Amino acid sequence: MSKPEQGKVYALTSADGPCIAKGNSWEESCFPGTTQSTTTTYLDICNAIKSLEKDVKAPNLDRKFEMDLVEAIAALRKVKQYC
Repeated sequence: MSKPEQGKVYALTSADGPCIAKGNSWEESCFPGTTQSTTTTYLDICNAIKSLEKDVKAPNLDRKFEMDLVEAIAALRKVKQYC
């Protein structure tokens, strides 16, 4: 599967398992047997990106957390192209 499927739940970021931010495929990043009860809109994703970008600029941010935020932003941007 080259793009996410409606109704399925995917890991955008993950400390341990496969996820989109680490370069895994949508299929590898899908949680089997799960469905999404609400639809995420393009606007929701844009707002999440803006919020995370604001968090990245916070003073005294832990470097590891900063990198996690940057990965999350990249993953959301990747998802945004399918909305």
